[in-house]
Amino acid sequence: MLALKVAFPHSFFMSRGNHESESVNRIYGFYEELLRKYDARMYSFFTQVLNCLPLAYVVQDSIFVVHGGLPEKRDFILADIDAVDRFCTPENGTLMSQLLWSDPQSQNGIAPSHRGEGILFGPDVTKAFLERNGLQKIIRSHVWEQQGYKIEHDSACITIFSAPNYTGTVSSAAFINLDKSLDLKFVQFDAAEYQGKATKPRPAIPMMY
Repeated sequence: MLALKVAFPHSFFMSRGNHESESVNRIYGFYEELLRKYDARMYSFFTQVLNCLPLAYVVQDSIFVVHGGLPEKRDFILADIDAVDRFCTPENGTLMSQLLWSDPQSQNGIAPSHRGEGILFGPDVTKAFLERNGLQKIIRSHVWEQQGYKIEHDSACITIFSAPNYTGTVSSAAFINLDKSLDLKFVQFDAAEYQGKATKPRPAIPMMY
């Protein structure tokens, strides 16, 4: 993805999720993976890059794109994100952390999250946020969905999940195509067929100098 960002800087965008954090990566395996493949210095470089990722995007002044969801701040506006110093590890309970960890719920209002961080926000919270900021929809991720996506809050909040067979559970995944008119086209896909490990070592490829 970093290579794509370098190749297409004006048409490829990445945002930060709850796992793009030094403290989370220490627990869930990314730290150990980098030590196996590289070294601790490379892990430090990755941490610096993750700390630079934007927290959210607005597409054509209409669609708010964020990994988690809305914070508990009831008068939350887009300018509040601009005021966040994002170049750090998110601290629990902060607006930054809640953007990365929150999830929608079917009931109105807000409630504590079962995750232990972030909140659950209802349709009324979504509607008020969109009206307050002149937006139409929220697109977010963060929650596994059997079909790869879910539309809720009167079609104003959309969850998209792009990892098929997540944690070993058979499931589809999906992504969204947005055209210039902002029509949402959902594309579902399944996991690639498992190829297994090669039974014989592959022949060496001659190097041409």
